[in-house]
Amino acid sequence: MNTIIPSISSPPATAGEDFSFRESAFDFFFCSLPSRNTREAYGRVISRLASFLGDAGVGLEAASPVHLGSFREYLTTEGYSVGTIKLYVTAIRSFYSHLASAGLLSVNPAANLKAPKLVRDVGATPIFSSVGEVEDFLSTFDETTMLGLRNKSMLSVLFFSMIRVSALCGLNFEDIKHHSTHISLTVREKRGRVREIPLNSYAAGLLLRYISRSGITSGAIFLTGSKGSEILKDKRISRSDVHYLIKRTLKRAGLDGSLSAHSFRASGCTYYLESAGATLEHAQRLLGHSSSATTALYDRRKKIVPLLEVERLSFS
Repeated sequence: MNTIIPSISSPPATAGEDFSFRESAFDFFFCSLPSRNTREAYGRVISRLASFLGDAGVGLEAASPVHLGSFREYLTTEGYSVGTIKLYVTAIRSFYSHLASAGLLSVNPAANLKAPKLVRDVGATPIFSSVGEVEDFLSTFDETTMLGLRNKSMLSVLFFSMIRVSALCGLNFEDIKHHSTHISLTVREKRGRVREIPLNSYAAGLLLRYISRSGITSGAIFLTGSKGSEILKDKRISRSDVHYLIKRTLKRAGLDGSLSAHSFRASGCTYYLESAGATLEHAQRLLGHSSSATTALYDRRKKIVPLLEVERLSFS
């Protein structure tokens, strides 16, 4: 609870007649934000803002446009990325817009708070250097053990399906659909979107072997477990579990430590687009993007071509 709902000071005497400041804040987090991931992210933002304002002796309900602008500048001087600052500004604007709409504030102090511009033609997510490096990463898992097979099948699904880690963790046994030529997965994604995607045969083979060995017949597919044990716990694996597993394995394999769970999605799309016959349209459908412009950010080919061209100029 404390990681989602920030500490909020008592409302001022001029607060709305029907709801207290705290009640309206709870309404914002639990009613206006249906996604738990968004609640957690926005909760961290508002908690950070509350701490910043608290250092100046100001409560969230008493923040002025100057206070909020100062907080944005503070984030910049602290070295926060443009993308992160945009997230902070979006969360703050949403929070205060809700409070103003509920009548808790006579004026919305974040109404004119602007985010810095972020213009990219290539995504910033670090990717594996090659498909071979992904294969090397997966080969570090011992398939003869339950956890090794779980890890290899889970991260193979993550790479070949190009789904987000939250969708991976949310997979259930009932989401596996068997067809005459392949299997498919029903995945639940951001904003409540549900779609069915075919699974690559390599990842499908590992997944079915894991399912068979684990004895899972219902509920969550990927479960937590203890090192050295062949028995999985009756607990769904979490995003933080997957992130920790990836970071630990990268370190053990001597690979780039900046890679993350999202790197599997970005790498999958990047190397798919480099394969013969691949199209941006098909990549968009694989990733589940509503806009091809978003998918184009995963196309690193445009980044490679200029590098090849500038090397034409030399002293030799």
